[in-house]
Formats: sequence, C-alpha cells, structure tokens
Amino acid sequence: MLPLRLWRRFRELGPRAAFERAAGRLLRALWWQEEHVWYALPTEGVSGSLPAGYSLARLRGERSLRELLTRGIEVASAAAYVAAGGELWLLEGATGDLAFMCWIFRERAPALAAPGGWFRPPAGSAVLEDSFTAPAHRGRGLAPAVWRKICAALVDERIATLLTKVEVTNMPSRRACEKAGFEEVGRMRYRRRGLRREVVIEGSDPRADALRQALIAESG
Repeated sequence: MLPLRLWRRFRELGPRAAFERAAGRLLRALWWQEEHVWYALPTEGVSGSLPAGYSLARLRGERSLRELLTRGIEVASAAAYVAAGGELWLLEGATGDLAFMCWIFRERAPALAAPGGWFRPPAGSAVLEDSFTAPAHRGRGLAPAVWRKICAALVDERIATLLTKVEVTNMPSRRACEKAGFEEVGRMRYRRRGLRREVVIEGSDPRADALRQALIAESG
C-alpha cells in the first residue's frame, strides 16, 4: 500500500498529475541538466525604498508556514526551508494581497547541484532563493526594491554578500538582478547521469571559486 502522505497527494492531484510529478522527480534524480548564472550583491552601502502602498514582513519558523497556509500556498518545500533555517520575506499590497516573496538562507541553502540538495554558503554570504512576484504586481520593480531592503538588513548581521542564481535563459529575472545591483560572478553547468554528477562553475571572480568549493562539499 502507498504511505498515507503519498495517498493523500494522489487523491489531491489526481492520477495523471500525481504520476507526472513523481516522474519529474525521478527524472531529476537520475538524468538532469541545467545552466545558471550566479550573481553577487555586496550588502555594504545598499539601500532601497518600496513603492507607496506596500509593506514588507520578515518571517521565521512556524510563523512563515502559517502565513503561507492562510494564503493557500503549498508548504511542502517551505517546511524544508524552515527546517534549514530559511527566512521568508513577504511583500503585501495595499489590500493585504501577496505581491512578492522570497527566501533567504544563511547556514544551509538549497541547490540541486549540491550533494544531498543543500550546501553551506561561503563565509560572510547569504543566499537568495525562490523569488516570486504575483502577476497583478509585475512590472513595478518590486523584486529589486525588496532585495535591496534585504541587503540593508543583512549588513547589520555582518553578512557581506547576497548570492543568487538564475537560469541562463530567464532574461526577465536576470535583468531584475542587474537592476538591483547584482554582479555576475560565474556560470554554472550541472549535469546528472545516474550516479554521476558534474558541477562546473566558470568564472575568474574569487567568489566563483568560493561557490565552486561550497557546492562540491558535503552540506553536513
């Protein structure tokens, strides 16, 4: 019999969607390839302001999960993020609706290219992941504004660099990073073929080398 958790997911999604999701996870585990650009933004001296009518919240632990649940957002990955010490930043519009959200990781960060799917960021760095802008709020520069506000908070915690990765073909997100002040430090190619893994980060920037070492190390 299927475990209770899997059976519930099967009933929620339906047989076809459940099969497609399971097949996708199996494919990523056995045969996968992706290419990303790694960006870095020094936090020192970075400041920013939000457009009028928006408010930004910084949520940790169970509070972040409860907030997502109240908005009808699936929390499967969020629970793992919280367990790893992830911090949710959530931007609301004037009516309290979700406008933008992202996660910040300090001790451990998710990355498919890392052993076990997690890595320890280089010393003095934090990692930005899973940025999302609600469709009704796109085109207003919210992502760069929030990222710069986050930097202003991180510098007080002696975190010197905010890192993030973007798929090479995702030009809107890459432009948003550059608008916020992120600098390209390296390009990563990750390939998995069965039990074989290959991670290549090209770039002469010292931060690229630090990322290379972090991604091939065990996360602990």
